[in-house]
Amino acid sequence: MKSLKVLILEDNPSDAELMLHELRKEGYQPDWDRVETENDYLEILRPDYDIILSDYSMPQFDAPRALEILSEKKFSIPFLVITGSVGENTAVQLIKLGAADYLIKDRLTRLGPAVTKALEEHQVKRQARKAEEALKESEKRYRTIFENTGTATIIIEPDHTISLTNSEFGKQTGYSKDASEGKLKWTDFVHPDDHEQIKEYLQLSGKEEQAPPDQIKFRYLTQDQETRYGYLTVSPIGRQGQMAASFIDITEREKAVQKLETSEQRYRGIFNGVQDALLVQNMIGEIVDVNQQACDIYGYSREEFLTKTVRDLVPEEKHDQVPSPDNPYTAAEEFTTESIHLRASGEQFPVEFTTRPHLMGGGEEVILVGLRDISERKKREQILERQLQETSSLHNLATTATVETDENVIIDQATEIMGKVLNPEFYGVLLLDPQEKVLTVHPSYRNIPQELVDVKVPLNKGIVGQVVKTGGSIYLPDVEESTQFLEIVPGIKSELCVPIKVQDNVLGVINTEDKRPDAYSAADERFLVTLASQLAISIQRARLYRTVERQVNRLQTLRSIDRTISSSLDINITLNIILEHVLSQLEVDAACILLLDQDSKTLSYKKSRGFKTSALTSTHLLVGKGYAGQAVLENKPVHISNLTEKPGKFIQSRYLQDENFVFYYALPLNFKGKIRGVLELFNRSPKQVPQEWKNYADTLGGQAAIAIDNAEMFEDLQSTNLELSQAYDSTLQGWARALEMKDHETEGHSKRVVNLTLAIAREMNIPPEEMIHIRRGALLHDVGKIAIPDKILLKPGKLTEDEWEEIRKHPLYAEKMLKPIQYITPALDIPLSHHERWDGSGYPAGLTGENIPLAARIFAVVDVWDALRSDRPYRKAWSQQQAIQYIKENSGKEFDPRVVRVFLKKIQHQ
Repeated sequence: MKSLKVLILEDNPSDAELMLHELRKEGYQPDWDRVETENDYLEILRPDYDIILSDYSMPQFDAPRALEILSEKKFSIPFLVITGSVGENTAVQLIKLGAADYLIKDRLTRLGPAVTKALEEHQVKRQARKAEEALKESEKRYRTIFENTGTATIIIEPDHTISLTNSEFGKQTGYSKDASEGKLKWTDFVHPDDHEQIKEYLQLSGKEEQAPPDQIKFRYLTQDQETRYGYLTVSPIGRQGQMAASFIDITEREKAVQKLETSEQRYRGIFNGVQDALLVQNMIGEIVDVNQQACDIYGYSREEFLTKTVRDLVPEEKHDQVPSPDNPYTAAEEFTTESIHLRASGEQFPVEFTTRPHLMGGGEEVILVGLRDISERKKREQILERQLQETSSLHNLATTATVETDENVIIDQATEIMGKVLNPEFYGVLLLDPQEKVLTVHPSYRNIPQELVDVKVPLNKGIVGQVVKTGGSIYLPDVEESTQFLEIVPGIKSELCVPIKVQDNVLGVINTEDKRPDAYSAADERFLVTLASQLAISIQRARLYRTVERQVNRLQTLRSIDRTISSSLDINITLNIILEHVLSQLEVDAACILLLDQDSKTLSYKKSRGFKTSALTSTHLLVGKGYAGQAVLENKPVHISNLTEKPGKFIQSRYLQDENFVFYYALPLNFKGKIRGVLELFNRSPKQVPQEWKNYADTLGGQAAIAIDNAEMFEDLQSTNLELSQAYDSTLQGWARALEMKDHETEGHSKRVVNLTLAIAREMNIPPEEMIHIRRGALLHDVGKIAIPDKILLKPGKLTEDEWEEIRKHPLYAEKMLKPIQYITPALDIPLSHHERWDGSGYPAGLTGENIPLAARIFAVVDVWDALRSDRPYRKAWSQQQAIQYIKENSGKEFDPRVVRVFLKKIQHQ
């Protein structure tokens, strides 16, 4: 018996029992439940029932409702309807609702087979459903995998149609499933230019004997016709010819790669296109990359370069300045500097380079070196530096020449400039002596042996002489090829000589010599020509200045001599000054003046300068004897250029032999047609005497003649003046004596007051030239009393006020008497003002203080002192103490206090 779990929906128990009976007959052992209402059905309904047997219609429930509830519950249970009668339409409806079959109650014998059939069909359906569910589950899993591959995946049919796509395909291409599945061919979205390679790839993918590439790169078009890039993988699936294809979008990566490639190309283009050499080196000095410019500069190929290290590019002495495996950089710094590098040929050349640390993509630290060959720049810099040096040197020389008047200083600087700019071995200036027609070596000439310093080169010898003659430069790159070369310094190989000239006037030459052949360039010659030209102008200017200065000095000398002649009354002083100027202006070692005695016609020594001995002090020469006598006799100069060859009578003087004179010049001193003496000039070395020297010597001789003539005239005048002065003084003394006699002054009063007044004046530092006037004023202090009537002047009794008024006029009478006498006028201070008082109470003008002439203030004290110390008709003389006391008491009233102090000091020491 087969167990069977049955749910019976029947309101009639008998009918239910019949159903069970038929089931047992069929071989089933039913386990059953019966319900007749909907509620009971809902309560008992479970999915574990094998079959449900239901009456079509029950009082409270029916089969269609039961089928509906079963469908809602989604239970898969065979459902058979058993009814008394049912129409065809109802039967169809029941089948549609899910009934497995239906039976008429009066045909229950069919129930067993119907149940068996229903169970079998249900089993088939259940298995089919399970298979369908399994298929659906499989498809679900496949779809999940298909959708979640992470790549755009499609199924390609043999006719190239895309039968299936995942969502990633839609995202990447923009095609929806509806627009692509079954409608789109792969050729529709693959870029036309890549069709052939895709066909080949698909063909290879379908063959087992030849493995295709794992993936290929291709281009595809989106629905918007945008070109994108992807990696494609294809494998055969399912039936023959069906392919599964998947691809990933690599557009951004491709753009990045293209950008990187473009950048790399641009970098490489820039790297190779820059003018500077570019090197990439690691921290131990290995060269890892270079550009083409570096290859061109150094002479290595790129392949050769990459086998080198930085040490291979620098001289050995600079190895410690660059990195190496033994001396790596620990920290790179950015800096710019200059150095010397080596080309592949071994040639050294200057470079300027900049280093900059850099991190490579993998984090490796390298040093980027930008480097340029600065050989041309260095040459230009050297040229510019040379030009600057030349310009600066010439400027400095010009500046010196504007303030320096010594041509030796200028030549010395020019020689120093030659050494700095050209760096020759032997160089300097030779000056032309036009009279001797030789070139003399200037003391500033450099590096020649000492014994050659005084060498004089004739103008018909050597290159230097040829340059003077032609006035043009001469350069001998190899002196052995020239017959004109004159060897002075042994070993000379090359010589450059340029003239020092102004227009056609050659002053000398600049000469440079070297032991190297072809030591000088055209630029060197141009510079020396410029230097020589500027030097010539500077020398000429210095000489002109010296000439002008000499002329000015000579004029000043003549002016000084004129002032001396005019102001000095001593012929010895005047002649000494003239001789000093003769030695300095005429540049001779010694000079002597001999005076001519007109009566005896004899030349006698007067003054000399510059002699080591007293050889000429006893000279007495008759006119016509000796060179000096010959100059007087012939009335013209006598010039002996070399006394050793024509000594005359000088050789007879042992003293003159000791002087070692070589040059002699005798000049007659002539004034107003009368010869006053002879000026003799001596020099211990040969001396050139151009005409301007002779002219100036004549001028100095004329000044000496004037001085001698003036001295003689002054002696005569002085003698006359002395006699006249003695006559004046005698007259004044006579006047003073007459006044003493008229005024009954004590004898010797005038002499005493004169002597004491002069003594005090000297103590007060009154200039000597004023003392004569003080003396004369003291002698004539009361000369005005001559005009006072004797009855008043000699009145024995007391004078009336009118008489005193007349007495007080005697200073005015003195002024009236003496002022017309020019000789006496400077002496008026005392006669006019000796009665003035310090406090202003004196007469005749009532002067005060220092308004009173000093001579009058001095005399006032002395006059009162002498009067107090002398007997008078009306009193006896005061004692010295009384007189001193009176002077002291009236200091600052009647007398000048300063004069009183000097007076008292003088009296106390008498």
